[in-house]
Formats: sequence, C-alpha cells, structure tokens
Amino acid sequence: MNSNAYLIIRNSEFTNSGSGTSDAGIRLAYVTTATTELTNLNCSYNNGYGIYLSNCDSVHIEDCTISNNGFDGIALLNSDNNYIENNNETINYNSGYGISLSDSDSNEINGNIINYNDEYGILLSDSSNNNINYNDLRYNIKGEYIEQGSSMGNTFGDGNILDPVPDPVPGDNMFLIIVIAIVSIIALAAVIGGVALKKRSSKTKKVKEKKSEL
Repeated sequence: MNSNAYLIIRNSEFTNSGSGTSDAGIRLAYVTTATTELTNLNCSYNNGYGIYLSNCDSVHIEDCTISNNGFDGIALLNSDNNYIENNNETINYNSGYGISLSDSDSNEINGNIINYNDEYGILLSDSSNNNINYNDLRYNIKGEYIEQGSSMGNTFGDGNILDPVPDPVPGDNMFLIIVIAIVSIIALAAVIGGVALKKRSSKTKKVKEKKSEL
C-alpha cells in the first residue's frame, strides 16, 4: 500500500494467529503510508511472529505487548525508517529473537523492555545505521544483541540496561586457595624430607668412619 493515507491499528488483540512460523499476529507488506501506527496492541501466543513488517517504511510500533510467540516478537525485512518505541509492557518469552532486523536500515529502537527471549534480545542482520537506546535487554537466553553480515554504523547507546557482570563465585576462590595450600604442604614436606634424609645419611657415614678407626 503506497499512499499518503493514515493507517492506524490500536487497542486490539491479535492472538493465536496462523498455523506456521511464517504467520504473524500482524503482518504488513509494502506499507509506506505517511503515518502507520500500531499502538496499544496485544500480539501474543501466535504460532509465528508477533508483528512482521516486510518492505515497510515509517511504521510506529508503540505501547504493545508482544510475548510468547512461536518465532520472533517483532521482525523487520527490507524495512527502513520505522520506530519501535516505548513497548514497556514487554517483548518477552518469544521463541526466537525479541526484535530482528534483516536488510533494514535507519530504524529507531528505543525505550523497550526486551527480556527472556530464546535467542538474542535484538538481531541486526545486514542492517545498518539503526539507533538502539534505553532498552532493557536483560535475561535473553543468548545475550543482549548481535550483529551479523554487513551490518555497520549501528548506534548502541549507553542508556541500554544489560545483563550484570557476575561476581566471582566464592566457592571457586576457596577451591583455588585449598589447591595452593595442598601444593605448598607437599612442597614443604618434600624439602623437610630431603633435609632429614641428608642428615641421616651424614650420621650413618660418621658412624661407619668411627667403626673403621676402631
């Protein structure tokens, strides 16, 4: 659909849609209207994607719940200049990526909660010049985000919340201390044993020398 008209979908649920991973709760193709808004939607428990955009421009996805889908939560293919923002009701528990971009440039991904997805929180595949800021990207199975292919010039801002760096495990340190202590004791015992053996050998030699003199 190429026009200057408005396309607005809001305050709706799209669940249990489709029978395969290529299906989606909402699937838009070749949408380049002046303004397209997907707002306050629940796109969850679909067999494929939550929301899928193919060859779309200027689509705004905001305030949506996108969870427990059979593949990625939100997927963009050959889609530029779109806005995925302020989805604070979470993009989570999807069987693929939270958000995936393939051959998609100059998109804004800001202020979203993207947790507990089976792949990375965000995938950028052959996608460049995208801005990713102020997202909560914790607790995704494989990590926060990944760039693949010819992706370049993507901005991954400081405002993103990432997985915490784990503290050293006390048990591991204690194990190391015990190993060092055991090695030290063995080394000390070897030294003491060597000294004692040397003294005994010296004493035996002196006794033999004394007997020979008699």
